[in-house]
Amino acid sequence: MPPVRPAAAQRAAGANPVPRMRLGLAMTLDEFLARVRVAYRRRDGQWVAHCPAHDDRHPSLIVAAGDRAPLLVRCFAGCTFEQIMNAVHAKQEKESQGKEKTAGRRTEPAPDPDGLTPVEREIVERERRARAKLAPFQGWYDAQDEARGWEQAAAVIRAQASALGDTPAAWDLLVAAAACQDEARRWDEAGAEGRPSF
Repeated sequence: MPPVRPAAAQRAAGANPVPRMRLGLAMTLDEFLARVRVAYRRRDGQWVAHCPAHDDRHPSLIVAAGDRAPLLVRCFAGCTFEQIMNAVHAKQEKESQGKEKTAGRRTEPAPDPDGLTPVEREIVERERRARAKLAPFQGWYDAQDEARGWEQAAAVIRAQASALGDTPAAWDLLVAAAACQDEARRWDEAGAEGRPSF
């Protein structure tokens, strides 16, 4: 496949201008992300992916939706926009040829029941795996939350008791605060058994 040249250079050479789809100007962000190996999404809304134009072991491609162009891409390894789009279109053509060979068989994945894009589905799966890693420590986290709740209750009761001054009601509240503090200590000790070791 010959490299894609900018439309102005092709017009100067006497050739027909390159169609907009060939340059990727008509490709949306979701369409592009579906055709590359996405690593993760940054906080600023940009995506980091593996560049399809070279053997990319570490993600070096930044992808974002632009204001004037629907797609902005930059490869930190030095690949040009044309090289990246050529690689994406070559992959698309290869996949479409593979679909022609398997005509009659279902080759497309079943639609996602939640209506998520493949990229969003990958993010959801990563979060699920992270929660699964923390599942053995859930008891410890729950115990810590319970202990913090009892400590907060004890602090509120002590503040109310100090507002009442030296009265029998204040002493009753201080006894209740001590009971809350004992309960917090009990939860701390119960949580110490399942404490994660990092």
